[in-house]
Amino acid sequence: MRDITARRIDLFIGNYRGIKGKFFWQPTILKRLIAMIYAVNDRTMNDAAIRESMRMVKKYTSPFSYFRGYMILAVSAMLSLEKDQKNILDKALKVYEMMKAEKFWASPFLVIAACQIAIESGEEDLAAIVTRARAFYKGMRSRHFLITGSRDYISVALLAISGIDVQSGLLRMEEMHKAIKPKVRYSLGSQAIAQVLLMGNGNEGNTERVLSLRDAFRQRKLRLDRDYAYPMLGLIALLGADADTLADEVIEAFKYMRKQKGFGAWSVNKLELILFASAFVAMSHATVEGGNAVISAVSNGVTAMVINQFIALIIMMTTTAVTSSTAAASAASAGS
Repeated sequence: MRDITARRIDLFIGNYRGIKGKFFWQPTILKRLIAMIYAVNDRTMNDAAIRESMRMVKKYTSPFSYFRGYMILAVSAMLSLEKDQKNILDKALKVYEMMKAEKFWASPFLVIAACQIAIESGEEDLAAIVTRARAFYKGMRSRHFLITGSRDYISVALLAISGIDVQSGLLRMEEMHKAIKPKVRYSLGSQAIAQVLLMGNGNEGNTERVLSLRDAFRQRKLRLDRDYAYPMLGLIALLGADADTLADEVIEAFKYMRKQKGFGAWSVNKLELILFASAFVAMSHATVEGGNAVISAVSNGVTAMVINQFIALIIMMTTTAVTSSTAAASAASAGS
């Protein structure tokens, strides 16, 4: 394992242990997420800064805003890393409303998309980037209506920021989607991979790297070709190292974290831990190799993609809990 990877993982573990007993009303899964956000930015957890950001978010948003609820911890962590938090929040709220005006549905995904645009863009560019995001989303939805939805908001925001031409980008994305789909056989997965490859100015040839990497993980009995992990598979495929090297590094990082107190199988599920391992390996390569469009896409995409997947996981967990509760209540009512 690279020294830089080990250092960030140790920072992540320390960050999580430092915040584990704080923000007691927030889910543990989100505490690990913000520990990761800080670690990939080479920062030690600053819960005072996060609390200050949370107070600011609460001050400038309504109680029913998607910026609050379970999203407030992730949003506050992102803001707390910025020098001018108030300016970033103002821009994020502005972008959020602009995107809703462009018929993006209000959702946790839209919150992170707005924050990402606010962090990465100047005030003068916001309108143009929102227009580009809408064009990317509309183009994707026209081609794949049934599988394009709010989970794609963060990806289209990153694509809009990238400066990639919308029309030629959509054509390349479709080519990669078609090349991947017969071998992935999961439309959401192939679309997610195509989006990420396009962020790195990818072309159809990159699909072979994705498939090689997928097979390398399968051979090691730890798979990334799962619903919520496909975008990370695409991000890792953008890196320059060969598939076996990348898979070995991710597996080594995974096993190292699994041995740490509080990260055993009873505490952290396999999918969550492999997302973290993949993020740290991807960022380590991006840090060492930095300077080109591909590495820039990886650096910008890691945090956003992990948050995207965590939102999806939390929504799935919440929906499952609500469904189970409803079913139990119905059964109890029927038996009374």
